[in-house]
Amino acid sequence: MNIKNLTPWNYNNEEKSAIIQNHVNETVKAGGQAILNHPNFHYAVSVKDILPVKNLYLFELFNGHPAVHNFGDPEHPSTEFMWDQLLTQGMQIYGVSSDDAHYFKEIAHNRSNPGRGWVMVKASKLDSDEILKAMLDGEFYSSNGVFLKTYDRNHKTYTIEIDDIKTQQILSSAVINGNKSAGVESGYTIEFIGQNGNLLKKVKGLSGTYKTNKSNLYVRAKVTFTRKRNNNYEEFYAWGQPVFNNK
Repeated sequence: MNIKNLTPWNYNNEEKSAIIQNHVNETVKAGGQAILNHPNFHYAVSVKDILPVKNLYLFELFNGHPAVHNFGDPEHPSTEFMWDQLLTQGMQIYGVSSDDAHYFKEIAHNRSNPGRGWVMVKASKLDSDEILKAMLDGEFYSSNGVFLKTYDRNHKTYTIEIDDIKTQQILSSAVINGNKSAGVESGYTIEFIGQNGNLLKKVKGLSGTYKTNKSNLYVRAKVTFTRKRNNNYEEFYAWGQPVFNNK
């Protein structure tokens, strides 16, 4: 993000961590900041590859491309599980969502189309440098379908309020699919999650607050919207960034 000039990319090393570190270093030298994209694409990058990397503060938690395996498989963890492992081991890294759009004329479920992932940033003004600065402070949430009215995170409380109207508007598109769910009812669930992915609090409905305390290494929030469509349940999400108690 926000590089001022081209960066060299052709760097080989037996260690994936070294390759990622080189790309981060060159991006910073070019005046920007790096995002580690789609780590589960071909399951190319693991937690042990990411953890040693310095000055990497953003990674792609959700990618709208239909072939990136955000949710893992029986042999590979989801990107969300990877995130909690990184956070638990002390890495300050925030989760980004994007659509990874490649196809703009042909709209289909098996195409990587626009509008299937984005971030909502609380920046001081509509300016690329200010947006990046806010993201590096965790002042954003990521989504693949859910909008929030309130997103307030600090060292005392973490508050979420869902914007149901905007959420329903964006999900009215026939070509936006959610993650298949084993759920048995529709509605919103807000979860506050801590160390090792442990569930700290769960709320059904449009708003929820969690009071943080010193025992929480970090707290992050996740909103899940479940709906029934074509006799199956599917889920959409918004992910709030972690608050670190040691920061």
